[in-house]
Amino acid sequence: RASSTTAGLKQAATPLLFIHGASDRVIPCANSRFVSSAVLDGQAEYVEVEACGHCPMEERPAEFVQTVKAFVLRTLASK
Repeated sequence: RASSTTAGLKQAATPLLFIHGASDRVIPCANSRFVSSAVLDGQAEYVEVEACGHCPMEERPAEFVQTVKAFVLRTLASK
């Protein structure tokens, strides 16, 4: 299954942001690191949120919003 996921991501035409809780007990951080590294041409950014489990948007909402906002602004500025 990993190969089908990464195959599609290699064709991503838009920047992608992966946000993962460092203490996630459901999905290992290594999975997100692996998938984000499969995106070509530096089109992906991986952010690991410390002291956070599976739901960064619920557990650390302010940090989550700031991370997404900064990513969007950097992406728009590079266009």
